Amino acid sequence: MNDYLIDDTLYLTENDIFILKKGKKENIYNVLNLAKEKNPKKIISNYKIKDNNVSYIKNIKKYENEYLNKTKITPTIIGVTGTNGKTSTTTIIYETLKSLNKKTMLIGTNGIYFNDLHLKTRNTTISKLAIHYLINKYLDNNSFLIMELSSQGYKRINNLKFDYIIFTNLSNEHLDYHKTMYNYFNAKKKILKLIKKEQNLFINIDDKYGLKLSKIFKESSKYSLKNIKINSLNPISFYVKDKLINSKLTGEFNIYNLYSSFLILNRILKEDFINNLNLVNEIKGRNNLINFKNRNIVIDYAHTPNSIHNILDFYNSIKHNKIYVLIGFGGNRDKKKRPLMLNECLKYTDNIIITEDNSRDEKFNDIIKFTLKKIQNNLMIIQNRKEAIHYAVNRLKENDYLLILGKGNEEYIIKNNKKENHNDYEEVYKCINS
Repeated sequence: MNDYLIDDTLYLTENDIFILKKGKKENIYNVLNLAKEKNPKKIISNYKIKDNNVSYIKNIKKYENEYLNKTKITPTIIGVTGTNGKTSTTTIIYETLKSLNKKTMLIGTNGIYFNDLHLKTRNTTISKLAIHYLINKYLDNNSFLIMELSSQGYKRINNLKFDYIIFTNLSNEHLDYHKTMYNYFNAKKKILKLIKKEQNLFINIDDKYGLKLSKIFKESSKYSLKNIKINSLNPISFYVKDKLINSKLTGEFNIYNLYSSFLILNRILKEDFINNLNLVNEIKGRNNLINFKNRNIVIDYAHTPNSIHNILDFYNSIKHNKIYVLIGFGGNRDKKKRPLMLNECLKYTDNIIITEDNSRDEKFNDIIKFTLKKIQNNLMIIQNRKEAIHYAVNRLKENDYLLILGKGNEEYIIKNNKKENHNDYEEVYKCINS
């Protein structure tokens, strides 16, 4: 296939064919100008635009489908779905395969990774056309494609058949979109039906929803921590199938991620991969520890009640002085989970700094009022996230832990529906280096 068709300027390169479609929030002429900068072979659109560089095609969907149907490249496709653990698990699998010199691509929340190529993503699951574009342009029949599969992105992947899928867990998240846990569960179930062979579907049966799914997908491969021997959580050490996993990662949540990764890799690979698996030592934005002057700062993406519980429970088990938590609540998203998130923090500490986290177009004060209406504790509230981080870091004494939660390695914060540059790591290093 010589022509590569793409609908996103993030991935567009010279001599590609660009499909120009008006988005809900984007000005079509702004997108057009971005596309022109990449020097595409051709630009087509279903909008009649007064520009000689743009060809009008009325039925652009048919044009796209013809391209999708031409895809003959069939890499081994591995999907990971669930509320928590998708990014960590896909990264562990990707890094292990890459270190074994396998041609491997990762698509997920942290971006697209392939060899030295790193591209950003707008969503966890990118567009259907973009997925096929990347397959056609970079992969072959002997390669691997690893994908995070979000419940909202089903229509972008429903034409794919997955060789392997991992279901991690299900807890309160995305209910602004799904409305109920019943709907959320069914959305995940639809994703699991995209598996080629049910035996290659790996389900965490320690999770109550995973146990329920395992009874629906009866031939699936089940996994549970009851089936392994755990030696240590910090750092992780455990036995599985007489193989010793000694990882630099920490916490029970990462045992699940490593265990499911092992099961997939053990099914796929003929060669020994344990040493390569053990080399994965950090997942960007996930449980990243920064130590300075015997003070400890943890940056993590945790933004659900379950993920907050998991990481706080782990650090509470480590010898420490005080635990501080810096946390915010996303605007225009599931409001019901906000007090649940805060309550998980309050189980472990009263030293909580509440700040902004992608307020979008919801007022920060309204977010706070809703979150605190049933909670009487005197909590520190600092709206500006940069100021909140500086305040929290400067309070630390020896053997204290500060957990900065919610954004991980994101490079922006959304206020009034506009993105502003922000990175938690950068702010932390400004503090400790000043």
